[in-house]
Amino acid sequence: MTRQDDTKISLQARTELAQTEQADLFISIHYDAFQTNDVYGMTTYYNKSQDELMAQIIHDQLFESNIRTKVRGVQIGDYHVIRENMKPAILLELGYISNDREETRMKTKSFQEQVSTSITKGIVMYFKQL
Repeated sequence: MTRQDDTKISLQARTELAQTEQADLFISIHYDAFQTNDVYGMTTYYNKSQDELMAQIIHDQLFESNIRTKVRGVQIGDYHVIRENMKPAILLELGYISNDREETRMKTKSFQEQVSTSITKGIVMYFKQL
């Protein structure tokens, strides 16, 4: 983890931390937003082709747990933390805070546990593939 509270850390510092701490991989967890409140779902981004397998495995694991939201897919993303990272890296958008229903769900302990368990299972499955 890059921090234990809501302290802002620059994108460059985040990628540098992954390198200096010799991380095995880097997973950036986010909640998205849109101009309207009708958009919902989860998207997983990767930047380098060698990270696509990790992205797909973790994304699939999220939906294996019956997360009950729209599958927005696995896509190439041009985000600093995955583009500039020297470690295997993905960025997860776990829903839209601009959607009231999703925001309410995101705040629940059950959702947070379900997502964290799914991500952990996906990581384990990814390392078993290597």
